[in-house]
Amino acid sequence: MDSERGFSLIEMLVVLAILGILLAIAGLGSEGVERQRMSGALREVFADLQRVRQDAITRTSTGTSRGAGIRFVSATSYITFEFNDTNGDYQYVAAEELAGSSRTRTLSRGFSFTLDGASPMGTVIIFDKLGMPREVDWDPLAVGGNLRLVIQSTRLAATKCIAIGQARIREGVLNGASCVAS
Repeated sequence: MDSERGFSLIEMLVVLAILGILLAIAGLGSEGVERQRMSGALREVFADLQRVRQDAITRTSTGTSRGAGIRFVSATSYITFEFNDTNGDYQYVAAEELAGSSRTRTLSRGFSFTLDGASPMGTVIIFDKLGMPREVDWDPLAVGGNLRLVIQSTRLAATKCIAIGQARIREGVLNGASCVAS
């Protein structure tokens, strides 16, 4: 008997359907991985902000220490430091970052910051010994005002944010112009 070997049309369609389902699941899986990476990046920056604030309240290396801060070097990196006000003028200059106290951090590839909708490059936030955020000229943040640090991905449309206010630092999800706690 002469039997032909091969696949029937129905068998081919079943195999293609299974492959399509597996590819769709893999695609959704990679988006989930990217969301997890974004959450991890947000938690890392959030933890650094909390640590800087806590260090400002509890740690003092010198008698002229005024607190601790964070300086954004670019849209993807920042430096945390202790503010050593050597001349006593309560005006931040980079030369007054206490030597040995700074720590540079860089976001994972594919993520970047904006601060209130603009590039954060050059922005400095200092927390005084009461844990209050201040500008470089020692003015406090506007009462009721929040700085909105947004972390975005080049691969996802989703964004996450951190609101830095007078009383607290909180993480959330960007909803229009507001950082809504998640």
